[in-house]
Amino acid sequence: MAERTKPARTFAWLEYLGVLRARGRDARKFLHAQLTNDIAGADPGSVTLAAWCDPKGRMLALFKVAVLADDEVWLIAPAGVLDEVASPLSQFILRSRVKVDRVAARCIGVIGETDPSLPSPGRLTVLDAHIRLGIDEARVLIAGEPDILARVAQGYREEEVCTWQLMDVDTGYPEVWPATMGQFVPQMTNLDLIGGVSFSKGCYPGQEIVARTQYLGRIKRRMFRLQINATVPPKPGDAVENDAGVRIGTVVRAATQPKHKDPTDGIRALAVLRLDAVDGVIRMSTQRSAQAQLVPLPYT
Repeated sequence: MAERTKPARTFAWLEYLGVLRARGRDARKFLHAQLTNDIAGADPGSVTLAAWCDPKGRMLALFKVAVLADDEVWLIAPAGVLDEVASPLSQFILRSRVKVDRVAARCIGVIGETDPSLPSPGRLTVLDAHIRLGIDEARVLIAGEPDILARVAQGYREEEVCTWQLMDVDTGYPEVWPATMGQFVPQMTNLDLIGGVSFSKGCYPGQEIVARTQYLGRIKRRMFRLQINATVPPKPGDAVENDAGVRIGTVVRAATQPKHKDPTDGIRALAVLRLDAVDGVIRMSTQRSAQAQLVPLPYT
């Protein structure tokens, strides 16, 4: 019997992502006091999600938090967001022994059947001048020096970045972009459902609002996945409307099909919608002729 051939791995340059580094004796302690998740209790080698909120509980950034060591943590998010939050976040350092700065690192996403040399989901490995983060069973995100990444990618077929972004959308992974900074409390983007919020840790900016939203049941908006019969994707922050043109929500992110796939599959997006409006007609404000249909998320 012929030996089964494994699917070829592909990679995509994730140019839209950047890295913010917290380094020093108090790195985890400092981030624990600022972010929505338990960073102090995260062991080295772990990857988690966490948001940085304003005093009103609205997310200013959503990070992939990679704990490299007790004294070093990398925060990965869209580069435009990191440009906005790096300085304000540093203002909270005060007497903490930690330095927060941008890292001249790029990111690539590797897609395909995993093997023992790659980290499992939620774990990371630290190698020469780069780190590898396990995202899910089929994907690994690699961040590091550009020349190192170019060597890592040798032998893989290059893929369009929209392939990675579409997989993010299909797994229900939200992002905060410059256009949506300060618009959503974590629960609106389902961050409480995918392990991005700890309700047992201590205080952080906006914690009182986030906790009140959770325990008083005042969640009137949630994030949904949409299939849109259009060819041009909406942008983060674009309005979602009902058939009468009334705004019922906001686009979180969207992705198109790769060029080699069937274009009739359209566009998929994540959008925060009013719960009382999801049963009606849903349209994009920028493309009124494009009607959207709800598609189930992979979690309840």
